[in-house]
Amino acid sequence: MIVAQQIAYTAATAGVQLVNRRGALHRVVLTAAAASATVTLYDNTSATGNPFMTIAAVAGTSAWPDGGGAEFLIGLFVVVTGAGAQLNVYVE
Repeated sequence: MIVAQQIAYTAATAGVQLVNRRGALHRVVLTAAAASATVTLYDNTSATGNPFMTIAAVAGTSAWPDGGGAEFLIGLFVVVTGAGAQLNVYVE
């Protein structure tokens, strides 16, 4: 079964659930504004437990690692820091 990729977006936040189901992470794009930014991704419904990915971008740049289809079993919860930061994730 093939599931189409979907995009989810958030600006800097103390935490938000982007996906509330099982899925696979394919691409993460973190864009830092005037301040450096970080994002921490959790396979959970909150920022608890062990994060499965952390990404950083210095001010005025973007980081776009390939998620490699990493599975998350519960959901995708993210915490983004850095004033003006933006995060886009591509999941299926």
